Amino acid sequence: MTTPHRMLASTAAVLMLTASAWGIAPAARAAPQPSSRQAESKVPAVRMYATRNCPYCLKARAYLTQRGIAWEEIDIESSEQANREFKAHGGMGTPLFVVGETRVQGFDPVRLEAALREIGAATTP
Repeated sequence: MTTPHRMLASTAAVLMLTASAWGIAPAARAAPQPSSRQAESKVPAVRMYATRNCPYCLKARAYLTQRGIAWEEIDIESSEQANREFKAHGGMGTPLFVVGETRVQGFDPVRLEAALREIGAATTP
């Protein structure tokens, strides 16, 4: 009998292998150069709080990469400090985006695109 945990782990492994084959795995992505507006600030304009095996985080990485958006990814499982920051931003699930002053909970392309436009981040599909 397969437990839900094993099914989730198997699904995550398949997603990671598929993403790697497509060239969108986290290790395979090259971070785009930040815009001059982003480079001036010490805090990145786009921060994504994520976990390694989150399927929506994988979709979000592909989305940001396709559009040439630079972002900082914070793994909330690998650091207690990152987890505290995530909770301080009201995080209840991953991914959680902080785009400039705007918080976007979950992978919602419409809301994420609106937040990116607010900070002047050009997006190209």
